[in-house]
Amino acid sequence: FYWKINGKIKKNLVCQFKTDLSSLDYPDYSIFERNVVVYEGRLNVMLSRGCPYSCNYCSNKAIRSVYPSSRKYFRLPSVEHSIKLIEGMINHYPETQFIEFEDDLLIANKTWFIKFSENYLKSIYLTYIICVRSECIDQDILKALKRSGCREVYLGLESGNENFRKNILNRKYSNSLFIEKCRMIKETG
Repeated sequence: FYWKINGKIKKNLVCQFKTDLSSLDYPDYSIFERNVVVYEGRLNVMLSRGCPYSCNYCSNKAIRSVYPSSRKYFRLPSVEHSIKLIEGMINHYPETQFIEFEDDLLIANKTWFIKFSENYLKSIYLTYIICVRSECIDQDILKALKRSGCREVYLGLESGNENFRKNILNRKYSNSLFIEKCRMIKETG
């Protein structure tokens, strides 16, 4: 925040963000009506914070620039913390039929996601929807998604014009890579 006091500009200091998301309390959604938290059977969940990429159009680029510790901007809680959070939410909202992960890119850390998907499969018996990015898609990720109950992936093209996408949006993948990843997703089911 900025204030003008006696003709001078004063701004508050920017605090450090938490790097260990597992140290945070579980969110309390009790102030919301139930149909806001679970709408038509869909429970929205966000586990990670930030994104490892810097797309020019994304709020993450601007937010990252504010924080002095931005090199650790993309953060994930432990797998165990994540599973307990989801279990707690499902217990509190038993009308949940499926989960929509609202994370920018939950699959960005492959090792973390594979472990998460294995634990999700053992503990959570609901299908889910997730956002992915073509650069992060490979056979291991796709197998983990399919095995753990992923029913839909959202993959944005942003623009079919490679030059515009690379130079204006700062999205560096080629059209051929995008088409290949879509083919892989479709073949995996």
